[in-house]
Amino acid sequence: MKEGLHTTQEVVYQVLPPSVIEIICQENADEMYSDTLTYIIEAFDQKDWFISLEELEWKFDSEFCNRFKHIKGFHACRITDETSYKDHGLQGLDDDRLLKIAMARFSNYTSKEKIIKVCAKTKIPKFDRGVYFFFTLETTKNPSHNHYLKCGCETLQGLVWDLGLSNKGILASQGRSCSIECNIPTELVRSTFRCDIWKQLITL
Repeated sequence: MKEGLHTTQEVVYQVLPPSVIEIICQENADEMYSDTLTYIIEAFDQKDWFISLEELEWKFDSEFCNRFKHIKGFHACRITDETSYKDHGLQGLDDDRLLKIAMARFSNYTSKEKIIKVCAKTKIPKFDRGVYFFFTLETTKNPSHNHYLKCGCETLQGLVWDLGLSNKGILASQGRSCSIECNIPTELVRSTFRCDIWKQLITL
């Protein structure tokens, strides 16, 4: 955190004019909201300068990406075998992979035809086709998140219901909990998620 805040200070001084920083430093810290960065935009307004949130985010993102090449993240999952991870690394979910996993998990509990039918009608949203990471190992164990460790991906948990196999503990009985620590290339992190991280660091 100390290193992160030091680098953030360098970024802030690179992106914002000194007079804008001076105005911000005089503001009430409790009214600086990281999700909007309005306190920065309002400081520009006081100097009669215009800057949009989009331009501000782009400038900060460019500077941060030049300084942080990787972000540490923790992937929480439930595995039966490490082979896939060792051979292919972490992969996002797609239709073929969902069917393959579903067959492995549920073929002893229902017909293959039913699994194929349910998987075919399951639409995986674009935002669910990536790989999810947590900032810390502790957050993977948080009660609101540990369903990943208990049962695996949420899409697979939805299949349990669609197959009529809920309340049988099928996913929880298979494999074991696993957390994978990764150094993720920053440019692979979706830009909206990157900006959320930068906004929090800037506000801190």
